[in-house]
Amino acid sequence: TTLYVSPQVETLLGYNHADYLADPDIWRKQLHPADRDRVMAEVLRCHANHEPFVCEYRMLAKDGREVWLQDNAWVVRDETGQPLSLQGVMLDVSEQKRTAEALRESEQMAAVILGNISDAVLVTDDAGAFRYISPSASAIFRRSLEEIKELGAMTQLLGNEIFAPEEVGKIDVIHNIEREFTDRDGTRHVLLINAKAAPISGGTRLYTCRDITRRKEMEEAL
Repeated sequence: TTLYVSPQVETLLGYNHADYLADPDIWRKQLHPADRDRVMAEVLRCHANHEPFVCEYRMLAKDGREVWLQDNAWVVRDETGQPLSLQGVMLDVSEQKRTAEALRESEQMAAVILGNISDAVLVTDDAGAFRYISPSASAIFRRSLEEIKELGAMTQLLGNEIFAPEEVGKIDVIHNIEREFTDRDGTRHVLLINAKAAPISGGTRLYTCRDITRRKEMEEAL
């Protein structure tokens, strides 16, 4: 039985204080069907053990909107310690949930893209230490991702002369630098390297490396 609901519930869900008092089951009814069983199980646990109720769930507003709530409730006891009621606060966390979902979708999209492009993508910090290595780097450099990580830095992977000294630090972007690379089997490769200042993933520089060995062989043959 609902004993009290603050006026803000109408702003939140469209139902006013009188609606709650007129229908003691309105809270349960308006729980999102996908969340109802989970939330009611948590309510029963709270009632049985007299423990705090802490839960995030969706409710359906009067106009059909889905509202994400963070519900925190605790047991109120009398002077002898006997439980009398639950008192709590429902916070609207819909915006945080939408932001988190958008971020998750963005991260999934980035993971799909980086996992399927043929170029190796690497992010390093100011010292050249790796902060991110894309899955395709393994095929480009003929090493496992763990082996590349253990090398620690771009200079350990491609050598200290990856860029001429005058190329580094003068500009934020370095385009289409061709460098030869010999893998640990002794096979020669030609890489097309691009570098760009990019403060992402805890790093400061973004590298892309493309193996153009076959293209160079065809050019030489022609």
